[in-house]
Amino acid sequence: MKINNNISAKLSLYKLNKANDKYGSSLEKLSSGKKLVRSSDDPSAYSTARKIRDQIKGLRMAKRNALDAVSLMNTAEGALEEVHSMLQKMKELSMKATNETMVKIDKMNVQNEFNELAKEISRISSASEFNKKPLLDGSFENVFHIGANKGESIYCKIEKIDAEKLLLQGSNSAKIEVSGAAADNGTGTLANTADTYEVVSKSDYTGATINFANSITNEAATNYILTDTNGDAVATSSNGLVYSEIIAAPAVNADTITFVNSVVDGEVMLSGSVGVGEAKGKSDITGHLLGKGEYEISTDNIPAGFNVGLKDTDGKIIALGATDLIGTAAANASLVTEWVDVKDTSISMLSQNAETNMSGKILVEDEGIDITAYENAEKAVSAVDNAIAIVSSQRSRLGAYQTRLENSVKTLEQGELTFTEVVSKIEDLDMAEEMVELTKQQILVQAGTAMLSQANARPESLLRILN
Repeated sequence: MKINNNISAKLSLYKLNKANDKYGSSLEKLSSGKKLVRSSDDPSAYSTARKIRDQIKGLRMAKRNALDAVSLMNTAEGALEEVHSMLQKMKELSMKATNETMVKIDKMNVQNEFNELAKEISRISSASEFNKKPLLDGSFENVFHIGANKGESIYCKIEKIDAEKLLLQGSNSAKIEVSGAAADNGTGTLANTADTYEVVSKSDYTGATINFANSITNEAATNYILTDTNGDAVATSSNGLVYSEIIAAPAVNADTITFVNSVVDGEVMLSGSVGVGEAKGKSDITGHLLGKGEYEISTDNIPAGFNVGLKDTDGKIIALGATDLIGTAAANASLVTEWVDVKDTSISMLSQNAETNMSGKILVEDEGIDITAYENAEKAVSAVDNAIAIVSSQRSRLGAYQTRLENSVKTLEQGELTFTEVVSKIEDLDMAEEMVELTKQQILVQAGTAMLSQANARPESLLRILN
């Protein structure tokens, strides 16, 4: 019997510590429900499980992306559904306009409804958005990432859908032209420059900040701004009649452009020469039923009761200047708000704001679709059919995108389920099996504690020998 080293006690302590470690590990696993609590439990399996969990998170985010894309497609589809309905109505109106039992005023009312539907189609095109992202203006071209890894994406492009693209623009685009001259009044160069500019209102100006100290027209008096091709201010005006160039101080040496009548929007074309240049302004107008071509504002051969009219290229007066649709004659061209049909003054051939009136010429650059004539109405039916085919094609493409995205969502859900099953087999704990292990280690701890106590008591028997 030895007293210096109690081998039995040391062996019992070793076994007890080992059982305690396993007992504590079982408690951790049971409390977490996982058999891999830390990487040391199984390094390779832990690494595999972490990679699969990252894959699952990627799949979940990809599914969210795909569902967002489906919502976007639904928004675009809803807008195109409304466009489709309006096209059906426009076809009905075109067919209705072929009914020769209607008088001209009836056909004009049909034309007006047709024009408004065309405008609404264009409005829907510009206003349809998803999360501030335009959908139908032709700018939408995106890639949707719908996978957990790089390159797993779907390309999507939505074509522009508006009245102009569908070739259904109503008869509502015209310009009035007015002549003018650019004068060399000092050190400026505007009068000697041949170029094209654009007139915008001050509220619509988005170019570089204007130094009004270098402009004859001060900031408070400025209402209209002449801009260059970059959209920056070149000259300013208070009334649209006289534009003063913005130059380095002193501004009193600025060149000027002077028009016969005000130009408050549209284009200004200069033909420069030394000291003076010719200027032509074109001011936009909406709401007309004139055919494509050029019309002259004239005071010659005007029917009794009116003072000014529109003359076509054949020299024939086709419209009269009025201030309303009940035949009130305008005293001169600057007061005209309605150019009414020479045969029926209750029908407006062109509407405009008195503010933009000019003497000179009216240029109709795009006559749009006029369904007031039988032949044109027949053509309009075909044009609407073509537009319906374009919209149907776009909706079909959106449907294909949506179907693909929905299938991607299902695939992602299946992938997420499969990977979850794999990681469950690696990480998840069999609770019943671990309870058996816990009970075993609990008994071993209790037995080890008792045996350690017995082993520590053995050296006491030596005292009896010594006694």
